[in-house]
Amino acid sequence: DKLLPDVITCTSTISACEKGGEWQQALGVLAAMRRLNLVPNIITFSAAISACEVCGQLSRGGDLLWEAITVATDVSEAWLPWALAKLRILDLQLIHFAFAEAAVLLQASKQAPERVALLWWASGMLGVSNALFLDALAHQNRVQISELTVQDLLMTAWGATTHTARFTLYRTLQFESSSRLQEIVKHDFSVGAWKHIKEDVLGVLWACNFAGCMSQRFLEEVQHVMYQGGLSLDSGLDLRMVPELPRRAYDEREALVRIEVFAMESEPRVVLDFADRAVLLKPPGWEVRNQAASHQLVKYMQAVSQRPIAYDPKHRYGFLHRLDVPSSGLILAAKSYQAFFNL
Repeated sequence: DKLLPDVITCTSTISACEKGGEWQQALGVLAAMRRLNLVPNIITFSAAISACEVCGQLSRGGDLLWEAITVATDVSEAWLPWALAKLRILDLQLIHFAFAEAAVLLQASKQAPERVALLWWASGMLGVSNALFLDALAHQNRVQISELTVQDLLMTAWGATTHTARFTLYRTLQFESSSRLQEIVKHDFSVGAWKHIKEDVLGVLWACNFAGCMSQRFLEEVQHVMYQGGLSLDSGLDLRMVPELPRRAYDEREALVRIEVFAMESEPRVVLDFADRAVLLKPPGWEVRNQAASHQLVKYMQAVSQRPIAYDPKHRYGFLHRLDVPSSGLILAAKSYQAFFNL
């Protein structure tokens, strides 16, 4: 029998288009649903809006937002703030309405932890300062902080920067994040478990620092766990995707410093070389990583470093930042996982 499309299969297809950055195909599936008289639900619209946002098609995403409000029957009070933030719609009247409705919802009943975290993120993205709304959010966090995932903690940390009582909230977020780290260290310090939460925990740390509320103890605890995780990766655990390479013996305290005044050059070179990190000169016309240009700095780094992290795309091949292809300048790169997380 021929499989007929339904809302679930169409939504799954749109989600796949979102992950692939194919916004036109996502809108094509949505158009096909209309022709088949299939009514998209809020998950369908969310996936289509995300596909538009990822590809910079914000105006098309805005059209979908209005269609969702009109057509979908399952629009929640938390969805509209999310969509406004996702599409960076700065209509003050609409923002006020959306978050006032959300405040009423938060005061009336306990909400799912992921919904509360989403509202924190949306409020931070849009700069919402509605005291009633933020206080209701903070109360929900206090009663269910242990139910939040680490990603929820990150979204909360980013959104709480405008809250008047943020110092108390950030103290709670740091304590909870620290507890999650300690659980991994005590009961399941596998590289897989550590890798699963490392980026979110680092994000919480960054957000706390940005808000001026980071505690020294939390910083030291994160540094310690990142050190352990980096050591596990450097020792070869869970690195089956990395080709086996000859490793040079090196002294961690060694630093080979070659700082020179350089003019415009056509080839990259190492201008500052330490045992576990390096500073590279990127000439114009070279791309750091992404394979869009013919000259790739990552290939140069692999040739001169021959360390596992230089072959690991999940850790950006060790690069800490990038420069545009036409520009030239200095690029900081880690030659070990320990250095990557330390930097």
